[in-house]
Amino acid sequence: MFSKKNMETSKFCKSFIFLFTISTFFSSCFTVKTYPIKGTYQNKYTGTVVNTNKEVVWNKIIDFCSQNGLSIKVIDRSSGVIVFDKVGTSCTYEKNDSTTELMNDNAWLVVPKQYQNAYPHILSPSSVSAEWNLRVKELPNDSFLIEIYLIYARHQTTYSTKYDKYMVDHELNAYSRGLMENHLLSFIK
Repeated sequence: MFSKKNMETSKFCKSFIFLFTISTFFSSCFTVKTYPIKGTYQNKYTGTVVNTNKEVVWNKIIDFCSQNGLSIKVIDRSSGVIVFDKVGTSCTYEKNDSTTELMNDNAWLVVPKQYQNAYPHILSPSSVSAEWNLRVKELPNDSFLIEIYLIYARHQTTYSTKYDKYMVDHELNAYSRGLMENHLLSFIK
């Protein structure tokens, strides 16, 4: 016959196996599937401005920022560096897995598409912000090389409790579409 100790061990093992099976089943419902980006995007854009002087280039950059609501965190004319402050922006993803067609043609950033298994919908980041750096390098013959880099992108998630709400910043795996950068470069030229 079975001893009392063996029966208790057997009950514990059965309970453990049952709980493990249930938790595995439910955790698989809440996993997130990420589809990689098929299109080619970059986080560095360059352009050349010719036949002008340094003051004109700097003034045009500052005019562009003021006209488009971009605030400047750091500006250092001697080294040619401008760091834009955190810029609120929108992001998009590719419509399906076989094409590079985007859901929103006006978005500045592209992110990988993510599905949550428990719900048949796409997880779309909200409250997206990004930071760009700009570098102006003087070249011979009154020309300048302008380099614009996407430094980071983040999004915020809002959590609510019974008594309070709080927001958490998350790093966002995003690539620039070049819309802001190309607009800035064409404005300077």
